[in-house]
Amino acid sequence: MTGPTGDAHHRGRCRRWNHLSEGDVVEARRLVTATGRTLGLGDEELGWAELMASELVTNALVHALGIGVEVEVWHCPLGCVVTEVRDGVAARPILPAHRGADLDAESGRGLAMVTGFSDGLCGAAPSHVPGTRKTVWFALPLADGAGPVSVRVLSSLIQIRNTRQHGPSSHTAASNTRVPVLDLRAGRVPDDRGAVTRAQRATA
Repeated sequence: MTGPTGDAHHRGRCRRWNHLSEGDVVEARRLVTATGRTLGLGDEELGWAELMASELVTNALVHALGIGVEVEVWHCPLGCVVTEVRDGVAARPILPAHRGADLDAESGRGLAMVTGFSDGLCGAAPSHVPGTRKTVWFALPLADGAGPVSVRVLSSLIQIRNTRQHGPSSHTAASNTRVPVLDLRAGRVPDDRGAVTRAQRATA
């Protein structure tokens, strides 16, 4: 395990586990809630963040065998706090498309919870971070945010941010043709040049 990096007062924090264990899931939840509180999330939102983080980190433990798991919590200039859970498996989950997804279903119940608590501000995409192959993320708006956050713009911003920080990796480029694309509240995210431009301006 590597220690937390980043300044929680301004950007956020990130922690990586080379071999995630069940006990580390608790530590990951603490990282999400502690950083979220510092970045301005309220008590109710912190409770939701803890539940969603627990679901996504546990999925990484089960489906990616806990290898190369990374959790990052950061302040988004669109007025929300983003939590990303990355791992070394390229196959991406398809999150239920609507807040009213069936929480009693035998499969996908945890991902339906993520969609519900995040109000659809969630998704999955290839990861540009070395040692990881996908990122599954959710976002929660801040009380003093600029207003409603577009999932399309936020998805674009996350990809731009990760590319700028880490650069495209060879395995990510290769994976683009092999794994399912992002499925969100509005369905598959199309090529939206306007959304990308707005996201670029937000990270400038």
